[in-house]
Amino acid sequence: MRSTLLIAFTCILVSFSTLKAQELYSTVTVISPTIQQTPTMKSTFKTLESSIREFLNTKSWTGDVYQPTERIECQFLITVNSYDVTTGTFSGTMQISSNRPVYGSNYNLSLLNILDRDINFKYVEFQPIDYVEGTYINDLSSILAYYAYLIIGMDFDSYVEYGGTPAYTKAVSIVNSAQSSTITGWKSGEKNDKNRYFIITELMDEQRGKIYRKVVYNYHRQGFDLMYDDVDKGREGVARSLEALDELYKANPFSPMLQTFFLCKKEEIMTTFSQAQTSVKTKVSSLCQEMDPGNSSKYAERLRP
Repeated sequence: MRSTLLIAFTCILVSFSTLKAQELYSTVTVISPTIQQTPTMKSTFKTLESSIREFLNTKSWTGDVYQPTERIECQFLITVNSYDVTTGTFSGTMQISSNRPVYGSNYNLSLLNILDRDINFKYVEFQPIDYVEGTYINDLSSILAYYAYLIIGMDFDSYVEYGGTPAYTKAVSIVNSAQSSTITGWKSGEKNDKNRYFIITELMDEQRGKIYRKVVYNYHRQGFDLMYDDVDKGREGVARSLEALDELYKANPFSPMLQTFFLCKKEEIMTTFSQAQTSVKTKVSSLCQEMDPGNSSKYAERLRP
């Protein structure tokens, strides 16, 4: 009897450990500012929010074991613009973001920030979100899985040079399997050249993708992670990564990854280099104004010699 109880207790511990070892720690919020909700609709929206959070946080996406403190912090904000009660069809946008801690500090860097404007899926309250790798089941599970792998891939890339390749490969597989979908966001022939297809295609490109992904590694591992011991050395690493990013800008000034990079990094860059040496500050300001022209005046002001 005692041995049976011991085995049962061990199984519980193993199960609990597995539950705590998933890759993502996601915050999920579903809002509908333009929709007048009935009590039934409010219940459906809340259940959808909980179902997505459970799907993202309890699934093992890579098979790697994460400690609770190692899980990747990420945020999913779904804005529902229309909802068909009869068919259970939701349409709107999804803001996906993730964070990464800086070595030796309690400071987090923004790693990914993407606004997907082509969100359209069906959901029935209490219906489980099913996902089978390599198989298209529905748009909700495919969209969520795609961004889960994008988040994990970017996180891996920030620690190991090109470490995100296995995760990105799975995102490619999701895009390929979703070609049968009638929903926008998955295909190359669409007007939106920053949709899910183009983002992962850019990241996996042998030239442009490798430039960007190496920048992600150098910016974090050879830049911010060194600032704990040597601020100037860390700044030098970040500056070099921005010079390398300029290669991507010259190859494709409309790269979807350039947009998301500066959406994440502009404040970090301006804060980090505001106290740098004049020559370094001037170089960084010039590079950022070229690559992120929409914020040119901010760089000129904040990084003024």
